[in-house]
Amino acid sequence: MFKRKKKKNNAGKIRRARVKNIRKIQEKQTRANKRSITKRKKQKKKINWKKVGVFFLIFCFLSLVVWVIFFSGVMKINNIEIIGYQNKIKLKTNINILQENKLINKISQNNLVIFPKAKLIDQIKQENIDIKNVTVSKIFPNKLQLKIEKRQELFLWKQQDKCQLLDEDVNLIQQIQCKNGAGEALNICEEKKKQIGLNCLVVMSELSLNDFSEEELNKIIKNSRYILKGMQKTFYFDEDLVIIIPALILKEIKVRSEKYGEVWFSLENNNIKKQLGKFRALLEKKITINNLNNMQYIDLRLDNKIIYKFKEGFNKEELLTKD
Repeated sequence: MFKRKKKKNNAGKIRRARVKNIRKIQEKQTRANKRSITKRKKQKKKINWKKVGVFFLIFCFLSLVVWVIFFSGVMKINNIEIIGYQNKIKLKTNINILQENKLINKISQNNLVIFPKAKLIDQIKQENIDIKNVTVSKIFPNKLQLKIEKRQELFLWKQQDKCQLLDEDVNLIQQIQCKNGAGEALNICEEKKKQIGLNCLVVMSELSLNDFSEEELNKIIKNSRYILKGMQKTFYFDEDLVIIIPALILKEIKVRSEKYGEVWFSLENNNIKKQLGKFRALLEKKITINNLNNMQYIDLRLDNKIIYKFKEGFNKEELLTKD
């Protein structure tokens, strides 16, 4: 029994010694942590002049860059190159668009970096309807380059008292009020032609643009252009031609002339070239200029024959003679 007691006492001494060692180690770590914290605090109080110098130099460099770009005038636009357009660009405010913004009045006007390209493009398109597309490029340090695509042709789509000005790709350019039939539409087209130098054709329909698909509209515009150019080559038909799109019928086009009545074409078989050939042959062989003055219509829609009708009171026997 005595020996067992001795063993227990030795085990207790060993455990107490271990606890004591652990406490000493913990106290040592705590003192080390306190010393490192105190050291860091002292280091924070000291100013690192090297870092301050580096930050100061960076600040000065950035300030210089900002001044050069925005305030010095080095990047103020003073050169504009226009590619693909011979006419003079009309701009009410020139290019001083930024002057409207009071927040940046102190910044050099028309600065290349902050110049609003989108606003300039919108302004050019609004004030020059013969311009189809504009691409603006900024060229360092003070140059703007404008690449301009011009429209090729204009079409005035007349429906009742509303006229809509289109380009060759059926893009809507302008809406115009017009009430007095084909004559007024032709006058509007003639005025546009004088203003911007583009050929303008009148298309009349009881249907609006929204009643046609994009494919149908493109087909109408393409064939109308081809027919009118073919008819004008006959030397009889000139600037008074109007395209008529019959209501709800997309398979034919009628061309109306104030002088010579109407000529009807079929779009169904895409044989416009053949129909124009028959038309020219008819003018060369049978119908004189005097006959045309009394023509009501010429129908070219049938493959094997041409049907034509004269106005009432005209002597059809005059067809047998040719001046």
